[in-house]
Amino acid sequence: MKGHRTDLILFIDLSFVLLVGLLVLTETAPRSNVVLPGDSEEPSESMSSFAVFNVHFSQEGHFWIEADGIRRSCDVDRQNLLESCMQQIVQDHAGAVFVLVPMGHATVQQFVTLLDLCKLNDWTCTVSN
Repeated sequence: MKGHRTDLILFIDLSFVLLVGLLVLTETAPRSNVVLPGDSEEPSESMSSFAVFNVHFSQEGHFWIEADGIRRSCDVDRQNLLESCMQQIVQDHAGAVFVLVPMGHATVQQFVTLLDLCKLNDWTCTVSN
C-alpha cells in the first residue's frame, strides 16, 4: 500500500513539472496589437473623413453655413435656396455632416423643418450642444 502512494505522488510531481515547463516554453507575448473600442488613442479613419458644416438659422428666416469658422457662400433668406446650397456641399464633400445651430430666438418649427429636410435628402444632420 505504501508503494502505491509514492507512485501517485511521483505522477503528480511529474505532471506539475511538465505543466510548468510547458508554460515556460510557451510564448505568452501578444503577436499583434489590437485596439479595443474604449482604448482608441487616435481618431479613426471614418471620423477624419467627415467634413463638418455648421448650419446657422435665425428667427427671421436667415440661414448661413460655415466650416472651420469661415462663412460660406450659403447666406440666404429662403429655405429652398439653403437646400440647393446644402446639396452642392454634399456633392463637393463626400461624408458631409451638418450641425444645426439655432441663433437668437429661432423657433422649434424652423429646427424641425431643417431636420425634415435632412431626412428627406438622406443627409447626416445633428444638433449643436
